Amino acid sequence: MSGVSFFFFLILRSKANPPIDWGNPENFQNLLGVIQRRQFGSKTIFHANFFNVPVKNFIDIPDFFKRIFQSFSTLIKIATQSYTFPLASVGLLGFYASFKFARKIFVVLLITLVIAGMGFAFLTGVGVSTNDKMTPYLPVVLVFSIFIAYGIVYLLKFARQIVFVLFLIPIYFLFVNYNSVNMSSNTIAYDHGRLMLRQVPKNAIIFTEENNWLFPLAYLQIVEEMRPDVTIYDRNGNIFNDIYAKAKKDYKGEEDFEMKRRQVENDIVTTSKRPVYYAVDKTFENYVDSQIAREGIMYRIGPPKKLDFAGFYKDLLNIDIKNRLNYWDAEYMIAYYHLQYAVDLIENNQIDQAVVQLKKAENWSNNDYRMLNNIGIYYVRLEKQIEAKRVFQKAIDINPDYYIGYTNLGYVYEVAGDKKVAEKYYIKALSINESYLNGIYRLAGFYETEGELEKALYGYRLALKIDPSNEDLVKHINELENMLVSL
Repeated sequence: MSGVSFFFFLILRSKANPPIDWGNPENFQNLLGVIQRRQFGSKTIFHANFFNVPVKNFIDIPDFFKRIFQSFSTLIKIATQSYTFPLASVGLLGFYASFKFARKIFVVLLITLVIAGMGFAFLTGVGVSTNDKMTPYLPVVLVFSIFIAYGIVYLLKFARQIVFVLFLIPIYFLFVNYNSVNMSSNTIAYDHGRLMLRQVPKNAIIFTEENNWLFPLAYLQIVEEMRPDVTIYDRNGNIFNDIYAKAKKDYKGEEDFEMKRRQVENDIVTTSKRPVYYAVDKTFENYVDSQIAREGIMYRIGPPKKLDFAGFYKDLLNIDIKNRLNYWDAEYMIAYYHLQYAVDLIENNQIDQAVVQLKKAENWSNNDYRMLNNIGIYYVRLEKQIEAKRVFQKAIDINPDYYIGYTNLGYVYEVAGDKKVAEKYYIKALSINESYLNGIYRLAGFYETEGELEKALYGYRLALKIDPSNEDLVKHINELENMLVSL
C-alpha cells in the first residue's frame, strides 16, 4: 500500500470525470490496472509486454531473469540521471540520518522506496523503451528526494556555513538545465494538431490513437474549441466517445482486436456518409485495406486529395536538427514527418530525395526502435539492403524484445541468400511472441521456399488458428497437403 499510495490522487481525479480519464481508476482494481499500464498492453514481469502472453509461452528462464535485471538496471539508470553525484551522496547521508533520528519514518520511506522500485519492476514489467521507461519509477525519485532533505538537515547541524552553498545548488541546476527543459519555443505538438485539423474537410470524422496523435487533437478541440464540426474518436476508447466497448471484450490479441475495431469503424463509415480520416502511426498500415489511401501524414477512406507535402508541412519539415529539442515525443514526430515525406517522394519516383529524407528521419529518430524499423522497411523497398540491415540491427539492439525487428532482419538476410541467419531471426521473433501472425507467415513461407513442406504446413496451420476466416490460407494449406501426398 505504501508503494502505490502516491497514485491514490488518481481516484479523486477520476471521480471528477475529466476528459482524459484512462482506466477510470475510481476503485482499487481499476487503479491497479492504471499502475500496471494495462492500457498499453503491459502486465507483470511474468507476462510479455505484448498481448499479456504468460511467461512460459514466450520466454526461457535465463531470459526471464534478464528481464528482471533489465528492469533493475533501468531503475539505476533513472536514479543516476535524476541526481548528480553530490546530491546522491547527500541522499545516502539522509538514509543514515533518518535511520538514526527518525527510525519510524525511515522504515516507511524505505518500504516505499523498495515497493516503488523493484516492486514496480515486477508489477509493471517495465522495459527499456526510450520514451516511457521512467514513468513507473517516479515515486522512487520523490522518495529519494525526501532522503536528500534529511541529508541536508543533518549537514546543517554540523556546518551552518554551508547554507549558502546549498542555496546555490538549485541556482546552478537552473542555469545548467534551463536549455534542456525550456519548452517555450516548442510548438511541434500544436502545429501537428493544427495541420491535421486544417487538412480535413468540413464535418470530417477522425479516428486516432497513440499519444502523439490523440493529445494534440484533444487539446485543440476540447480546450481551444478548434474545428467543432470534426468528430474525433480515440481508437482505444480513453478520450471522447468510447465506441469500442464491445470490441474490447474477449481480447485475443492485437490482430483480433484490430479486426473487431475496424468493423465498428466500418459501420460508422457506412451509415454516416462523411469524410473519414485516420490520424495514426505507420503500424496502422498492417491493417489497411483497398479503400484506404495515404493523404499526407494521415490516411483517408476513399480517393485522397493531392497535397504539396513539402509546402503543407513546411513548419515541421524545416526545423533544423542543430536545434535539437531534447524531448523524445517532439523529435519522434519530426522524424515521422520526414519518413512520410520520403514515402511521398518514393511514390513520385524521386528516389535520391527520398533517401535524403530517410536519413533525416533516422537522425531525428532519437534511436526509437519503431521508427528505425519503419525506416528499414523503406530501405528494403528501395533495395538498399545494407542500410536496411543496419537500422533493423540497431532497432533490436535498442529493444531485444522487439520481435517485429527480428522478423524484418530475417527477411533482409533471406533476400541476401543467408538462409541460416534468416531462419535464426525468424525463430527468435516467434520465441518472443508466438502469436505474431506476420512472423509465422514469414517463417512458413521461408520453409516452403526451401522445400521443407512439413515445417511450412505446421506454420500455416498455426496461422489459421489465429486467422480462421482466411480462405486463401485454407486453399494454400490444401495445395501443400496434396503436394506432400504426391511426393
